[in-house]
Amino acid sequence: MRLLHLQMDYPPRMAGGTTIHTYQLAKAEVAEGHEITVIAAVAKGAPLDEVSEGVHVIRVKGAYTLSSGRAATKVLKDIDIVHGHGTCTRGHLSRNKGFPTVVKMHNTWLGELEEHVKTGSPLPLSRKAAMRLYTRMDRYCVKHADHVIAISKLVRDETLRYGIPESKITVIYNGIDLERFNVPEAKRAALRKKLGYTDKDIVVSYIGRVEPHKNIPSLVQAIISMKGHEDVKLMVVGDGNVMEDVQAQAAPLKERAKFVGMISYDDIPQYYAASDIIVFPSIYEGLGNVVLEAMASCRPILASDVNGINEAFVKGTGYLFEPNAAAIKEKLEEVVADEGLRRTMGEKGRKAVAASSWRNVAKRTVEVCKTVLDRQ
Repeated sequence: MRLLHLQMDYPPRMAGGTTIHTYQLAKAEVAEGHEITVIAAVAKGAPLDEVSEGVHVIRVKGAYTLSSGRAATKVLKDIDIVHGHGTCTRGHLSRNKGFPTVVKMHNTWLGELEEHVKTGSPLPLSRKAAMRLYTRMDRYCVKHADHVIAISKLVRDETLRYGIPESKITVIYNGIDLERFNVPEAKRAALRKKLGYTDKDIVVSYIGRVEPHKNIPSLVQAIISMKGHEDVKLMVVGDGNVMEDVQAQAAPLKERAKFVGMISYDDIPQYYAASDIIVFPSIYEGLGNVVLEAMASCRPILASDVNGINEAFVKGTGYLFEPNAAAIKEKLEEVVADEGLRRTMGEKGRKAVAASSWRNVAKRTVEVCKTVLDRQ
């Protein structure tokens, strides 16, 4: 089958879980014998047109949804079906109505906006206006798609609120590349030394985008409030719109807080390995790839008990908590105090994700696409 993915970001340009999802899915589909094209935004140092790891990548300049739609129109003669990722499908659907199209929902802007309102999380007016626009784009995309794939039951239920029938949605959970997160001890030790950590340090890490809904300040406050734990160090790996605010809030931690910034996709597993505990305090996630990656890395995961995240979480691999500083502190103190517990949680997590391969995700995705084509 000849599939066209429409996604804003694609390596070397990375922007979180949806980028990783598209990259891994495209590679797995190639491995399954399919012809895969990806249209994405320009990436620094990357050609506008190339074949990378068997995937034909076309990168477009300008406003993404419009430019992507124009680029898609040019290649549809060589494509069987379009697999668009959320609002990235908007430009194509407005230009190419009637072409077989499956839209994948990684989250809904409706759900994210409502979660901010419910929790009182600070949100600039400009961002709130943008999220309302994205909500309208979400609705347009799922209504005009032939079928919709949701990455979790939460996303499915939220997508139904856009007014489409349940028969139009299939849930397919994300996969994980287990071997990729099998980091040799020598690499782990070398990175910890480079970062300035000793064997006695307990490194508590947040890995992901630094955005308001990620709720990183609650993690910062939890560590600040942990008295008598100078061995606990905070590491934030990633960047985003509220980085300066988070850094300011972490000032009381002084040298105990380290902000690594953006790292390459290839280096991500090493930072999981260099950590002792992974904390994911987000107030809203479509699924939560960090949970899967922490488990694959054999690291305990402490995460918010919110829909999406708790679908990915496996009991015994860590703890779920209410997304506030006091609850995070309580769980952190328990896990920090018990090295054996951390080891047991990590080992259980690694076993729990062993069957979650991207090849399986690719097979199920192609099955949905074939069903759509058979109905044409």
